[in-house]
Amino acid sequence: MSHPSPSSKKESLKRPGGFIFDYGGTIDTRGCHWGKMLWHAYERQQVPVSEVAFREAYVYAERTLGKNPIIQSSYTFHTTLKVKLRIEMDYLRERYIKTLSTTEEEHLV
Repeated sequence: MSHPSPSSKKESLKRPGGFIFDYGGTIDTRGCHWGKMLWHAYERQQVPVSEVAFREAYVYAERTLGKNPIIQSSYTFHTTLKVKLRIEMDYLRERYIKTLSTTEEEHLV
């Protein structure tokens, strides 16, 4: 029975067996996670919710989109983002913000 030489064993440790990609942070956001990008937009627009409430809405929208065929192949990125933000806003309005106007919501998109 032959054993790998110490040098070939070291070589095999240097080569990656694969790569894992996290698409939450993309090239168009300089690697910043989309959740953070959207939260910063909420802050800039002074949406009256905490980061915890935003995170709940963000996760809710992600899960809703994952479970339901809402996004269509014909949607542009802008349309997709608008749909996602609408789901988040509806969630937040129902649970946290009763006074957010349609104009304030539109500034987020």
